[in-house]
Amino acid sequence: MTAISSHFSSEKTELKLSNSQLCVLCVDDEVSVLKALKRLLRSPHYRIFTACNGHEGLEIASKESIDIIISDMRMPEMDGAEFLSHIAKAYPYTVRILLTGYSDLSSTIAAVNSGKISCYLQKPWNNEELLLTVSQCSEKLILENENRRLVSEIEKKNRSLASLNNSLEEKVKQRTLQIRTTLGKLKSANSVIKNNLNATIRSFYNLISLNPYLGGKSSLIISELCSQIAHKMLDSPKAIKDIQLAGLLCELGMLSMNDEIWNTPIEELSIDLKKIYQSSSQQAYLALSPATPLKDVATIILYQHEVFSGEGCPNHLSADEIPLGSRILSVARDYVYATSGRLHTARLSSQGAIEYLTQRANQQYDPQIVNLLPQVIDVINHNTLAKNERIIAISDITPGMSLSRDVLNSNNILLLPEGHTFNADSLMRLNKFLTADNNPVEIFVLT
Repeated sequence: MTAISSHFSSEKTELKLSNSQLCVLCVDDEVSVLKALKRLLRSPHYRIFTACNGHEGLEIASKESIDIIISDMRMPEMDGAEFLSHIAKAYPYTVRILLTGYSDLSSTIAAVNSGKISCYLQKPWNNEELLLTVSQCSEKLILENENRRLVSEIEKKNRSLASLNNSLEEKVKQRTLQIRTTLGKLKSANSVIKNNLNATIRSFYNLISLNPYLGGKSSLIISELCSQIAHKMLDSPKAIKDIQLAGLLCELGMLSMNDEIWNTPIEELSIDLKKIYQSSSQQAYLALSPATPLKDVATIILYQHEVFSGEGCPNHLSADEIPLGSRILSVARDYVYATSGRLHTARLSSQGAIEYLTQRANQQYDPQIVNLLPQVIDVINHNTLAKNERIIAISDITPGMSLSRDVLNSNNILLLPEGHTFNADSLMRLNKFLTADNNPVEIFVLT
């Protein structure tokens, strides 16, 4: 939640919206404020409605499909907190933004729970800050709507997900069965799929990309990186294609893992949980076994967690026994995980990830493959941090440091956005707010 002012770039903020308009309702008892908001938000992306009080706002909301509401805090009869509380109950998916004066800070914080306010801005607002806030809320709303649509599709296809047992072993069995059952349905539903390898691969990839903890983006990057490395080392199109597909499907076995493994960076897992995580390669191998044309792909995935020195799980293979594709996949996977924050809590820059892998060459990774990374990472389509990320205490922050992630308080209220560069003023206000909140907050900066 936006609780304090921040300095934003003067470049015009661009919205990445779909072709459809979002409906924005502005509520304020001052006509001049409504005119200013309507003028500021004038855009083909928005359809603007205005109301002079809470009652009028509720009436408009009942007739129109409102996506975003911007409401003043101080209004006669029904203040902004009460109005947004009614909206939260009747229209829970509507984004709610509160405009409030600095003197209303305590009442605003008290109103957060009742109104379930998405964020709030101080009056008088900064135009660039307000536009950026609405833009971020719009993008988040679109993503949430799409996520709900995908979740609904998943629930229709397999209601058994809701009845999964909390037992880890039972979850592994049931989710593995889900993969096999889904594969069986895909094969029996259409005879074309039985003879179409691309359709089968797409089906497996869809299972990964529809999972809210995994998504398909990292799989695509791992796959592309595997392909680029394989082209440097092999001449066989079939072998290169198998390694590329192994990168695309390497997370398939993760569908059988429990929430604790999904929510914990890999290098921070306990020994027992790390063994379970590494067993995901066996789950993927079992799921891919019925697809005979994918036998070599399944084998690459099966040995992806073997360690180059021969001390890995589960088979303790020597370096020569580990398939080349598995060694390539191991390097590509952990490079992507290191830069995306799945290997450690803090993300590494591209150079930082290469240095991390280089330090573990000969022990965990094949040094020949690690040495190829600088030659191929520039041609893959991926975004990485310019510098390494680290968690820092507020007492260690100095002006000039830049945030690499949003700063959220204990109620998930946005205090400062990603990319903000600290100055003495914003640092003092953040420190004051966190002192009042009296709860620990993780702050990520670029170093």
